[in-house]
Amino acid sequence: MKRPCPMRSSTTVRSMAWGVSLGLLLLQCGPYNPRCSEVEGKVLNAAIFGDTIALAAYLDGAEEYDFACIRHDDLLRSGESLFSAIRDTRHIAVLRTYLRYPISSALKDELLWLRAERDSAYVRTRILMDHGAHLTYPSTECIVRKMVECYEAFDSLGYDFNWVNLTTGNNILMDYCACTPTHFREDLMDVMRFLLTKGVRTDIKNLQGETAVDIAERSGTIEILREAEKE
Repeated sequence: MKRPCPMRSSTTVRSMAWGVSLGLLLLQCGPYNPRCSEVEGKVLNAAIFGDTIALAAYLDGAEEYDFACIRHDDLLRSGESLFSAIRDTRHIAVLRTYLRYPISSALKDELLWLRAERDSAYVRTRILMDHGAHLTYPSTECIVRKMVECYEAFDSLGYDFNWVNLTTGNNILMDYCACTPTHFREDLMDVMRFLLTKGVRTDIKNLQGETAVDIAERSGTIEILREAEKE
């Protein structure tokens, strides 16, 4: 089987992380970020090395389900967060344990994007989808190259591309309609065509009262959308 998002280089993945991960990055790299406490260090190690008992013991009493701190016990890392430890762990049981808690939808969605790139057997992708993670795609990113290959993998897992982001009222096609036309015009058309063939609706309105067509007219992608609808 193909990997869900084989096209994501480390550069591309970093560009996707302007939501939760940007805040974490600034926190990790900022001069005021605290050193990891003994407890935080143990929790990070638990996530990395698969100690689900220690991880659950921490999360049971936690008010928040992420933190960032600076580690000085590892020359390969100057900063760390619980989110990145969960993201990078090789232990599926750690991810399952983490998702038992009321993790924010933003963290789940970010994990779905970042884990899919590495998930050759779809195991983590399926787990995240089962726990309500969705493809929340920031329209300002507009990464379109080889995205059809990525979405075909999600389609094989039964992903609902008509899911509506409650924050914006957009479905994923509407997000792509908000893109600015670029020299990747054909790639954008391919993505739109794929989503249309999967029955993604163009008649619903977002929180601004706009349909996909309205958004495309405003952003300048209306011709691309119309071409995609013909095929």
